[in-house]
Amino acid sequence: MTEISPLVNPEVSAAPPADFRGTASSVASLARIDSVHTLRGIAALSVVWFHLTNGNAAFLQNGGLKASGSQGWLGVEVFFVLSGFIIPFALYRSGYALDEFPRFAAKRIVRLDPPYFAAALLALALGFASSFMPGFGGEPPKLSWVQLFAHIGYLNSLLGRPWLNPAFWSLAIEFQYYLSLGLLFPVLSSSKRYVRLSVMILLSLTALLVRSPNLVFSYEFLFLIGIVTFQYKCRIIGIREWTSLALLCTVGEWTVGGGAIALIGAVTALLILTPIRVFPATALLGDISYSLYLTHTPIGGRIINLGARLPQSTIVSTFILMLGLIGSLSFAYLFFRLVEEPSRRLASSIQYRYVGRS
Repeated sequence: MTEISPLVNPEVSAAPPADFRGTASSVASLARIDSVHTLRGIAALSVVWFHLTNGNAAFLQNGGLKASGSQGWLGVEVFFVLSGFIIPFALYRSGYALDEFPRFAAKRIVRLDPPYFAAALLALALGFASSFMPGFGGEPPKLSWVQLFAHIGYLNSLLGRPWLNPAFWSLAIEFQYYLSLGLLFPVLSSSKRYVRLSVMILLSLTALLVRSPNLVFSYEFLFLIGIVTFQYKCRIIGIREWTSLALLCTVGEWTVGGGAIALIGAVTALLILTPIRVFPATALLGDISYSLYLTHTPIGGRIINLGARLPQSTIVSTFILMLGLIGSLSFAYLFFRLVEEPSRRLASSIQYRYVGRS
C-alpha cells in the first residue's frame, strides 16, 4: 500500500552519502527489501482472515475458528509501519528533492487511485446487486453525491460519510501520511541530527495531543517507527540511535494505542531488518497485497454472508471460510493483473531527477 530530491541546501540532503552509493553491492542492497514484500502479504492476509472470521457476527460462534482471526486487524498497523519505512526508503534511493513534490504526488495518485476507484465501483455494483438476491434482508444502498465524491480525496471519514468499502479508512490515513512525508522528507533524511530530531519531536507531540482516528496524527508513532528504521537502514543513524528512537516511539504508541499495537509496531521494525527468505507463494502474496486489501470485503465478505444462511457446523463453517479465502485471493490476483499492474507500470514511468553529491 508503497517511491521520493534533495533541497538546494546541500546540508539538508536527501541523497545517500557518497560512501553509501559508492559500491555496486550497496546500490544493489536497495533494489528490494524482501522482508517488506513478505510482510505486506502477511499483513493483508491477516486483515482478510479477521474480516472473514469476525466480520459477520451471525456466522461464527465463539470458538477456535473465530479466535484464530480475532487479532488480524493488527495487519493494518503493520501496513503503517511498512509505509513509514518504504516510502522514505524509495525517495532516498531516487534522489528526491522538495521541488519534485508534485511529481511524487502524481506517482502516488497514478499508482494507487485507479485500483482504489475500481474497487469502489466494485463495492457499489455488488451492493446494488445484493439487494436483488433472494432472501436479502436489508435495503438497497442509500447514497448521496457528497458521499460518493468524497472518495476522490479520501475525505469520507473527515466529512462523516460512510465509505463504500469500510477497509478504505486506512487508505485515507496513508494518503495523509504520503502528503506530509513528501514535504518533510528532506529534513527527516538530513545528515544533521538536530534537524531530524526537531521534526520528529514535533511529530511526536502531535501524536500525543491530537487524538482523532480520522487523522494521521493518531498513528504517527507507527509511521515514525518505520521512519527511524529507514534512517538506520540507509546509514543516516547508527544502531544505538535507532534502538533509542525505536524504543521511544514504541513507548509513545503504547501510550496512545495500547500494548498490542505498540508490540506489533516494534516487531514489524525488527522483521524489516531481518533477512527473510522469499518463497513463490509469499512473493505472489506480496505482489497482490494491495489488490487483496481493496477487494476482499466485497468478495470474501459476500461469500461469508451467503454461507451464514446455511445450517452451521464446524465442517460447514470451515468450508465456507476456505471458500471465502480462496475466492478473495483468486479475485485479487485477477484484479492485480487487470487493474493494479497497469497502474504500477504507469507510475514507474514517472521518474525523479537523480541528484548526486560529490
